[in-house]
Amino acid sequence: MNIAKLFFLICVSLPLHAQDAPENLRQDIAELIATRTAASIRSASESYGKAFAQDVCAGQFAKAFREGQVIEDEKKTDCPAATYWSNATLKQFERRDYDAEAVINRIQTILNQSTWDEETTDNHLRQLYKKVAEAYRPILRQREAVKEKEILAANAGREGVQTLKFGVQMEIEAGDTPLKDINRGTRETGVAFYTRVTRKLRFNELPEAIRLQTEQIPAAKSWTFWVPADAAAQVEEHKAIQAQAAQEKRNAMMQRLLGNRNTNSPSKASTKDETKTESSESEAVMLKIKVWKDDPTAPVQTLPDVVTDMF
Repeated sequence: MNIAKLFFLICVSLPLHAQDAPENLRQDIAELIATRTAASIRSASESYGKAFAQDVCAGQFAKAFREGQVIEDEKKTDCPAATYWSNATLKQFERRDYDAEAVINRIQTILNQSTWDEETTDNHLRQLYKKVAEAYRPILRQREAVKEKEILAANAGREGVQTLKFGVQMEIEAGDTPLKDINRGTRETGVAFYTRVTRKLRFNELPEAIRLQTEQIPAAKSWTFWVPADAAAQVEEHKAIQAQAAQEKRNAMMQRLLGNRNTNSPSKASTKDETKTESSESEAVMLKIKVWKDDPTAPVQTLPDVVTDMF
């Protein structure tokens, strides 16, 4: 696989969406899209030679990209590869994040250049992507926080959805399997951008915000949970309060047993290493998780996008 194609696949696989992108970032996004698309077209042209119609490919990308809609059947278009590149970009960036005509014109300008060096282009793309990612991710996190609140608020009003401790929301399908018995399911992460992974899932892999309240979760055939991004922080606060209460209880007991003796020496709980840091809260994202009982008929598939579900 050539470098340009590999870099394109890496780029489109990463989660990028914008809240309100400033003009300089919009221009960088447009340059990133144009450069990697042109690089992919030129690489394909060099690989297939005369068998590859570069103008048809560029034209198909421009047509699909200009329309701004994902085309489901890529094979029925004039150039499936160009349609794939357009689809991937439309899924990665919102339309307001770039000027589509500027992208199309820039692609043509790059393709019209008499010389093209793959290594130079690859370095340019890497620098561009790093620059865009650094400016874009904080905007993404802001948008996710806003969208999460909208989703959870809308979800809370749906019939059959229960709100549990730590802000976790739950919907169940009637059945008789305890949650602890599950070991297969689907994990969907992301709100502004969706990443879907179907994999084996065991009870101890569920977020602690779910595992800590298993006694309140009834047996069922399936459970769907929405776990807020701040649930982990709420869990840590809950555990800290419980630990403090337990320590105070131990201190009171020791005071009664020892009378006036000094009981203020550091305990294991109070001397716990406080330098331990959790993963950055800014990187957290709401989780939508569905798990099934482990039987041959259990569906192993992803659910529709949470935004589509709610709105």
